[in-house]
Amino acid sequence: DISEHTIAIMNIAIVLSFLFCAVLLYLILTKLKVAPWFATLAALGIMLMSPQHFRPIAHYALSYGFVIPLIIYLLLRFEEKPSYLISAIIGVVIGVYGLIHMYYLAIAGMLIGWYFLFTFLRNKSWKEVIRKYAEFLPLDF
Repeated sequence: DISEHTIAIMNIAIVLSFLFCAVLLYLILTKLKVAPWFATLAALGIMLMSPQHFRPIAHYALSYGFVIPLIIYLLLRFEEKPSYLISAIIGVVIGVYGLIHMYYLAIAGMLIGWYFLFTFLRNKSWKEVIRKYAEFLPLDF
């Protein structure tokens, strides 16, 4: 029976989420060709400046700091090689954390919307945007 340890488990999950956030930020920065030593410092700095640190006091559900970097990292992976698997993973992440708090759903929706807008502006071709959007169709259902 773990009911006596649920508070400790939840607190450890929050601490581990910030460590996972730093790892994801490092992966994002190295994928964007930032020098590894600078990516390490920047990832730690960005993670420490995250406003999610203050959420356990009043908004416990918003204290998971890795969700937004995870979606950004998955979008970068999707940009490299569009696939149904990555879009399904994005859909599951958005679905699970959207059920925890609508804030995550709104932020993820804006990130994906901006991603497709900039894809269109960069390519200036509806055909290319529709081809990329077709990979996200599983998210619509």
